[in-house]
Amino acid sequence: MPRKTRGFDCYGWWINDWRGSVSFSEMTLAEQGAYRNLCEMQFALAGRGTEGVPNDDEELARFAGCTLCSWLRVKNRVLAEFESIDGRLVNSKVVDEVQYLQGKIAGGLTKSKKPNGKQKVQQRVVQKGMQKGQQKGVPSSSSSGRR
Repeated sequence: MPRKTRGFDCYGWWINDWRGSVSFSEMTLAEQGAYRNLCEMQFALAGRGTEGVPNDDEELARFAGCTLCSWLRVKNRVLAEFESIDGRLVNSKVVDEVQYLQGKIAGGLTKSKKPNGKQKVQQRVVQKGMQKGQQKGVPSSSSSGRR
């Protein structure tokens, strides 16, 4: 069971996964640094029960470890690696690592059984869209009469 107080103290930075990524290897050094810092912040927040990092330029600059001006220069390339869910930014690779670590804590996933974070992020987007549609009075497919 994950600890409830401090979150995660460490994580696996699977070098072949990250360095093998074309998008990561094509980033400038400044973009890579901002990207990795945001991924680390997302990971730290996930250990405390918060998904993603806030979609706010000033906070993102602070999390990335740079000035607002520097952040604005690298922002577009870095944020291309994140998806927005309910005003927060989520990176699917970090979702994979969080789920992997939670599984290890709970008792036993191996690296080969890591879940696919991109699918989980996409699933959440679809689920949240369905929930919003139902809240606005849009009938769900089960109540629309289609079978």
